[in-house]
Amino acid sequence: MGVAKVNRMFLDGGLTDGVSRLEYFKAVLADGLRELQGLAKEELAGLLIICSGMASSSIGLKELPFALLPFNTSGKNLFMDFMGVTDDFPNSLILLSGLKNERDVMRGEETQLIGIIQDYKAFSGDGLFVLPGTHSKHIWVKNSQIVDFTTFLTGELFEVLGRHSILGASISPNEDTENPDHVRAFTSGVQDGFNRPLLSRLFKVRTQDLFGVYTPSQNFHYLSGVLIGSELKSLETEADIPIYLCSTSNVFNPYRMAFEILGIPSIIISKEMVEKSVVSGQFKVFNQNMNHERSIFLGSF
Repeated sequence: MGVAKVNRMFLDGGLTDGVSRLEYFKAVLADGLRELQGLAKEELAGLLIICSGMASSSIGLKELPFALLPFNTSGKNLFMDFMGVTDDFPNSLILLSGLKNERDVMRGEETQLIGIIQDYKAFSGDGLFVLPGTHSKHIWVKNSQIVDFTTFLTGELFEVLGRHSILGASISPNEDTENPDHVRAFTSGVQDGFNRPLLSRLFKVRTQDLFGVYTPSQNFHYLSGVLIGSELKSLETEADIPIYLCSTSNVFNPYRMAFEILGIPSIIISKEMVEKSVVSGQFKVFNQNMNHERSIFLGSF
């Protein structure tokens, strides 16, 4: 269950019942731990839990300040907050903060990137990392320092347009990226999103349905292509830096295909490595801070 959903549940429950945000989130987390304990058939009480991402945001367990750029990809400068065991929650917690620059913020992707760099031994220290998702991130790293990043609302916009706009009636969701008709529609979408004004290309989803150019199933892939192509337009001027595509399984094929369609050279980080990168990054940050700031944990374990 995502942080945003838990936050909505907390707010819908009202703020007058005497339960704090932290108490509510810990109760939800405790339910999840009990379920996991049943599946694992192992006692989980007493184990340390590390939380990154939106857990440390204003809608999470507790808001932590953002670390600033430049940021060392070892993770040693990421802010942390420790919460010890309590009577109602038998696990200690560590929250990890996020990053900000002058115009943008992120929580979670920095930990994911730390894990990727930790596990990808061939990384030279310089590169542009593309992390697709609900809020896609393009992250510039120089001399093993995050020096800048930009957020693209690609995934969320796709969801909103498909569910809450006139375009919803013209698409039919499906995950078949192998069908030649879907590939053709996706390719057209990527090229249109990259080369044409985004807002006009979005309405083309509607007219393609009205004129029988594409089926709703094809239009689904066309819309995906338009949004991804528009996002990748920003890479047009990045010829002098290695570009790393770091995608999980659900969007791995569309982004890989889009890079190929546009002829953008990239280094593909395996989806298996990306999917375990959050855990790798969390351990990296934890170990870095244990080595450099051990005093904050004295007496905690």
